[in-house]
Amino acid sequence: MNQKDAPTIQITGKPDAYREARQLIDFNNSVKNWTFESLAELEDAVRTAIAQYDWRSLDRYKAKVNFFSMSWRQDALDANAQNEFSMRDYMRGNRVYTARTLDEDSNPNEAYLRTWGWSQYVSIWYLYFRKVNFPVDPDIHGNWEWAGIYMGEKL
Repeated sequence: MNQKDAPTIQITGKPDAYREARQLIDFNNSVKNWTFESLAELEDAVRTAIAQYDWRSLDRYKAKVNFFSMSWRQDALDANAQNEFSMRDYMRGNRVYTARTLDEDSNPNEAYLRTWGWSQYVSIWYLYFRKVNFPVDPDIHGNWEWAGIYMGEKL
């Protein structure tokens, strides 16, 4: 990845091979201390932090590598889909709520938690949780991570 032209290399069938490779390398080199052993454990921790206005915990729970926040229509390759921010900016002065159950589109590998009250502009956020698929590290393979946020009502 130190090759200067690496971002411009094209691989048939992989429109953004460099970004995908960079994400795997970054993930591999990270501490990975944000993962939870089960979806229930992650969901409970996030719900508790929201109920207690504990933005510091929410910031700790967010994946430290490849975390995204974007609208449902936005492309994950959009540069604005990968952004760093603190939950403090959105919790201050707002009463945030969570749905009682995970969204019906959740499955054994991905889950969505509908939340609302974040801002007057885009009040509804779906917190996106996913199972970690990283077989080279059996300590975290199969754990769960809070991987991103979809802003707005589901499409």
